[in-house]
Order: sequence, then C-alpha cells, then structure tokens
Amino acid sequence: MSELWLGCTSRGSRAEVARALRSVEPFAVLSFADDATEMRSRFREEEPQSVGAIVGLTGRGVSDVNLAAALAQDGLASEVVLVGRQVSGSLRSRASRAGIDRVIDLDELGTSSGCPGGSSTSSARGRAAGSLGRQAEGGHPLGAGDACTCDNRPAHGDATGLGEPMGGSVPESGRAGGVPSGRSPAHREGVGAAGGRGQGETGLPARGVPAEGGVGLPAGERAPVLAFASGRGGVGKTSLVASAAAVMSSWGLRVALVDLDLGCGDLHTRFGVGHPVDLARLAGEVPPTPEQMGRGCARCMDEVYLWGPCERPETAELVSPLVRPLISYLSSRFDVVLVDGPAGLSDAAAQAAQLADRLVLVHDDRQGGLAALGRTSALAVRLGVARTRIVRVRNMDDLRGDEEVDFARIEPGLEGARLFRVPDGGEEAEELFAAGETERLLSSRSEFSEAVSYLMAQLLAELGALPDGEETRHALELKPGRRRRGLFGLRREVG
Repeated sequence: MSELWLGCTSRGSRAEVARALRSVEPFAVLSFADDATEMRSRFREEEPQSVGAIVGLTGRGVSDVNLAAALAQDGLASEVVLVGRQVSGSLRSRASRAGIDRVIDLDELGTSSGCPGGSSTSSARGRAAGSLGRQAEGGHPLGAGDACTCDNRPAHGDATGLGEPMGGSVPESGRAGGVPSGRSPAHREGVGAAGGRGQGETGLPARGVPAEGGVGLPAGERAPVLAFASGRGGVGKTSLVASAAAVMSSWGLRVALVDLDLGCGDLHTRFGVGHPVDLARLAGEVPPTPEQMGRGCARCMDEVYLWGPCERPETAELVSPLVRPLISYLSSRFDVVLVDGPAGLSDAAAQAAQLADRLVLVHDDRQGGLAALGRTSALAVRLGVARTRIVRVRNMDDLRGDEEVDFARIEPGLEGARLFRVPDGGEEAEELFAAGETERLLSSRSEFSEAVSYLMAQLLAELGALPDGEETRHALELKPGRRRRGLFGLRREVG
C-alpha cells in the first residue's frame, strides 16, 4: 500500500476516514481535498501510482462510489478505498466491478483483530494489501491520533480543540510578550486607510478555532503559510525570510515567524532580539494551550512576532510534535506565516513544508548549489508536497547579467518551479542584518528591497492574500534588474 494518501469526505467526518485508513495502513500520511473536483485535480499534479485515494461520507455532491469509481478509472491513484456505514453486499459488488480496491465499513471496525472493516474487493487491478510498516519521512503517523493528519496542503487548523483566542497583548516596552487578540484590518480585505500600521489592535477579531473533533477552517479563512528551505547553508535564506517579514509589515500585514532551525537558528538577530523565547518550553503539553502558544513569542518589530528557535540544541527533538498545532494556531491569528528552517529538511521543517501553501527553495550560484537544492526538492516531493506549490529563489544573484542556463528542469520538484531572482544587497546590507536593522534596510529604495517586495507580492497575489494598496500594486509591477537612470546616472543601490 501507499505511504501517502489523499482523501475526500465532509469536514466533520475526516476523523472517521482517518480512523478507517489507520485500520489498514497505520503509518499512512493523509491529506484531504475539499471536493471531488479538487480531488481529481490534485491527483493529476502528482506522480501516477504514488498516492492512494480514500473516499467516503462526503454527504453532498458526487456520490462516494461514483467518485471512487472515477478515480479508479483515471488510474492515477496507487489504490482506491471506499469508506461507508452499513455497507451492503450489492455496494461491495458494485465497487468491485468499478475497480475499487477496498471497501471499509466503519460499523465493523474493531470487530476483528486483523484489518477490521477492511474488506478487499476482487479488484481488476489486483493490488496487494498490507502495511508498509513505517512512517513516511518527516510525516505524521495516523496512529498518533484519529483526526490529526499529515497534509501536503496547509492545515486550516487541527483537531485538538485549541480553545478560544487568547486575550493577551504585547507590552509596549521589551521584546517578549504575547500575541494581540485582534487581527489587523489588513487581513484579506486589503489594507486601506484604516488598515495601515500603528492603528492599534481594534481591527478584526481573532478568528475562531475548530471545535473538538473538527479539522479546521475553510481555506479562505486562514492565513497563507510560506515555508523557506535550502539545500545547504550560507545561501542567505534566513536574511531573506527576515526581509520578507519587514516588507509585509510595511504593507500593514501581521506576520508570524517560526524559526525551525532549532539548534542553530539566528533569525532573531536580524531584528536585534537578544533572547528569543525557547520554543521547547511549549513541549510540556501537546498540544499546547492557546495561551501558551500566544505567549511563547518575541516581538521583532511592528506587527512581526517570532516563535523559536530552541535555547538548547539537545531539546530540538521535543519540538517536532508542536509544529502542526503551532502553525495551525498562527494561521488562524495572523495575516501570513513565514517558516524558516535549517539547510535540508529536518523532521520539524518537513512538517512545515507539508503544511505550506508555498515551499520557497533558496539557493545561490555557487558550484553545486542547484544539485543540493534538487535533493531537498526531491525529498519534499516524496513527502507529498505538490510540485505546483514549489517556487525557487536564486539569491545573491547578478540581476544585470543574463539568466544563465541551469538544469533545474531535471531535478524532481524543480521541473516547473517558478524562478525568482534576488540580488546581493552588498556590504551595507550585511552590516544592517548583523546590527538587527532589517526594517531600516528594507525601508530604503534599493534593488534588493524591490526584488524582495516583488517576490512577496507575487506569492501573496497567487494565494489571493495580497492587500490592495498603492505600495502592493507598485510591488507587483516591479521589474527586478531593470536599469534606472536619473539626473546623475544609475540610482544608488544598497551596497
């Protein structure tokens, strides 16, 4: 059977479908599509025969058996499983004729010791059933809980009942503190006159979180999650994440940063934060309470808050179970979530990549850089990250030179990845980053700041999360690398 699965069911039935799959594949990694159309579309994005399909209890739209039959007919799923209640013999026979591999009756689960409820059909494809017996790399076993599933799409929440939004606020003095309870008016509706920075915390109320047993908020009611990764260190990924946060803060967006370079992360230094809050202190209770997560951050700048890394590298392994509930919590209370990770994909960073709307892979033009990135992208694809969610950034690039030919098309996960180019900010940029003056650096009109603005505007626009305003419209129209001449020749750039 497959490690990776895609399911289609009603939101209230996801826990039951996950339980059904766990009965026959305890270590599967399960993601959900919102409807039948998306289900079939997402299979076309993946490598054929690499992902299993499980359908049942949808409650509306195309009938379960018809959708499962269509998936079997498409031939893209490695296995097709139908889930139901009080499954009749005629339904099993119909499923068998349609090529559906397995029918699971939820009412029979737990009545036998082998694969309860898992009745294999005499499928025309005749695939063998059986567990792979191991967890997908970086994934989350279904055996750890009924409803908390691994998703190669962003989690809209989790099934742990995180409670109501906390009411804490960030102190005006000092860096550490809790998250304000209100969402900025910038969220989704766009930043107008009332949505700029410095307007206080009286904007939109914090969004509710899923009730016990639920699986989260609709896609339009959650913040986009952007995860940044690289194939090796020294490519400027962390500085790029900090720069992106500063740009979006200037647009009036509230930004949550998560540093998952747990042992050696230094994202906080880009903002002059001397002592970030130890992320491992949330590990006492899994999932942590909303109040614990809300107060476990450091304030970096106006509307930018940081979670992580770990104070002691040896506690990093405690953080992995926290990644999903934390990102779910942050995506329900901020306008955008940026995740920085180590070189490669650690277990925690791999989970963030699976949850992200976009996986931003960063490299430079040093020899072997693209090959190292290719290994990371290939791992991301194996973890279930759809290729259409991967973008590539060539950092510290010479925008005035011709775009050199590379071999990204042959690297798994990079074949169709959109390429963005960000220039080296120069010595002045390095000095400002080292001094924790990222906001000052990005407030200057330089080729570097404009390239970062263009990158973030494009990504947020693709996700329908770019606020409307003069600055954001200008950012969308920027052409990084274009020469500008003024009264005294080329305009001075940072560095």
